[in-house]
Amino acid sequence: MVRVHFWGTPEWSQQLADSLSDIAECRFGEEVDPNTEVLAKGRPAEEEFATLHALKAVVIPFAGIPVQTRELLASRPHIKLYNLHHNSADTAEMAVALYMAVAKQIVVRDRNLRTGMWSEGSFMRSGSGGSIRAAGKRALVLGYGAIGRRIAKACDGMDMKVTAIRRNGPFDDRIRPLEELDQLLPQTDALFVALPLTTETEGLMDGRRIALLPETAIVSNIARGAIFDESALYDALRSNRIGGAGIDVWWNYPKADEPCFPSNFPYHELDNVVMTPHVGGASDATEDDRWRALADLIRGIEDGSAKPASAELGY
Repeated sequence: MVRVHFWGTPEWSQQLADSLSDIAECRFGEEVDPNTEVLAKGRPAEEEFATLHALKAVVIPFAGIPVQTRELLASRPHIKLYNLHHNSADTAEMAVALYMAVAKQIVVRDRNLRTGMWSEGSFMRSGSGGSIRAAGKRALVLGYGAIGRRIAKACDGMDMKVTAIRRNGPFDDRIRPLEELDQLLPQTDALFVALPLTTETEGLMDGRRIALLPETAIVSNIARGAIFDESALYDALRSNRIGGAGIDVWWNYPKADEPCFPSNFPYHELDNVVMTPHVGGASDATEDDRWRALADLIRGIEDGSAKPASAELGY
């Protein structure tokens, strides 16, 4: 029996324990059993490793690997690292929702109509109204993992012309290497960012690359804020150098349940930006999917079939 400790006591803890009763001893809470072999915790502290002599695996119970966790485990290669992709459907849906909200000016039009103002292009007024049609547009999916593949599938369903970029092959006419990013950006109408945050991707979309996008391009970022240069993206949006952005991930986060602007720049003042508070991976199905994915992963760790992530690469 593998000894597993899950940080905290979620509502589904008993369901998870019951589902693993044949192969694992499951414990929950903030006090970690020193005999733990598998620790499910997103941000373990360095001092915990000193007491967990039997530890052989750390499970990040969400998508993405926190920088501090990656750094701690990079110096401990005997401890394997795993993370979950249980919410890939939710996150991909948010990416597409943000793109469509910007392309159709949903937020601005909703706000105006609540004051009785009918937008150009509405039933009562003629004109295009500034809406952008997705069909026929060129979508670039930056990051072609579990989330990126779902985004690409949704774009296919809207008759967009899809190209994706990933770090490793195999490559073909549709899936291209990261080295071709600069060539593809000038041809991009919709940029969907679904990359992990690593030393390689931090600041990847700097001012020079943002300037390569067409003036009508829309960015949808559900990955991590730090993939973009915060100032350069703001300046491009404020000056209408690019068409707009839907953003779910940010540079500033609250330390507690208190007001906190998500950027050092006033993105909230821009009508061509749709903002959500890092909720892309959450839905009515997320927690049920989480414990089931955890159960499958623990079984895979126990029988050796689970594929670990790389602390060095960050995914």
